Amino acid sequence: MSSCRRLLGFAFGVVLLALGLAPATASAAPAGISGVWACSVPAGSTHTGVRLSSNCGGFSYEYNVTAPSNGLWACTVPSGWSYTGARQGSNCNTSSLSWEYNLSTPSTGTWMCTVLSGHTYYGVRQGTNCGSGLTYEYKIVIPVNGVWACYPPTGWSYTATRQGSNCGSGFTYEYLLFKP
Repeated sequence: MSSCRRLLGFAFGVVLLALGLAPATASAAPAGISGVWACSVPAGSTHTGVRLSSNCGGFSYEYNVTAPSNGLWACTVPSGWSYTGARQGSNCNTSSLSWEYNLSTPSTGTWMCTVLSGHTYYGVRQGTNCGSGLTYEYKIVIPVNGVWACYPPTGWSYTATRQGSNCGSGFTYEYLLFKP
């Protein structure tokens, strides 16, 4: 009976392959879909786990694809996102520890590990949240007219400067943002 089931399963698999419906034709999960094991991670998504699988052609990796969200510990930081913490974990690599990132979108007053294009910051400190050892963390400022920042982002100007201690070691310049 067991060999008969295998033969039927094989025949069914051949039919599925002929129709283009077999699992071997797996493709990336659509962006916004969460918790799907897929052969690649589509742009705008991230993944929270990795496993070895034969579903993606040969013996390769599958990724637990998910939409990014604030507070999600993920294996990659998608475009348009930053992170507020990093840790070593076993979810993102099948054979060793690797970095996982606590995702976050920029918001004024949040201490983040990177400053995204079009944003700026008004505070910098060294801490242990963003990787191994002491690394820089940045207090994010969403640019608006009349806000002090450590530098004007691209497309912005400033109407005044002052020296202060928010933007680095010692006294550095701070800028009052302006955009016409």
